[in-house]
Amino acid sequence: MPDSTLSAALKEAYASCPTSTVIYDTLQISHDDIATDIFIVNRLEDLAATLEGDTVATTFSAVPFDFKLPKKDGQGVPELTVAIGNIKKEASNYVESVRDSHKPIVIRYRPYLSTDLTQPQMDPPLHLEVKEASITNFQVQFRAVFFNFKNQLWPLEMYTQKRFPTIGQG
Repeated sequence: MPDSTLSAALKEAYASCPTSTVIYDTLQISHDDIATDIFIVNRLEDLAATLEGDTVATTFSAVPFDFKLPKKDGQGVPELTVAIGNIKKEASNYVESVRDSHKPIVIRYRPYLSTDLTQPQMDPPLHLEVKEASITNFQVQFRAVFFNFKNQLWPLEMYTQKRFPTIGQG
């Protein structure tokens, strides 16, 4: 199944595997209760790259991680699994600081090409919510899924008699 979110350049890089072009996988980890996001790249050196719609480069810290992108087969809930190296303890401290929050940790995946760091090669970036996190001395593991619209209240605004006294009067 073709992926319309990937740029033509990234599709070409996946298809031809040129040795002169490197694909950099990046993650942004964020939470509403923390002002600073974590930006990491799966390589040995930090990477300065521009986010979509931005003009200033963001620095992605070099942190080893292993991940498996969600399948695009339409079966079940698409899921991203990520294992991030816990050497610097940055990811584990982040998870621990929001453990009691009812808001989810959000992960954004962006691929970049070494030949073009001015924008991600996926538009929009993959945006997932963490449903499960586990921490060991060596790594932090996340299981993240796309936003679950099935379990969302509808309508989003609750119409109660307390807020709208004329409801139910007739």
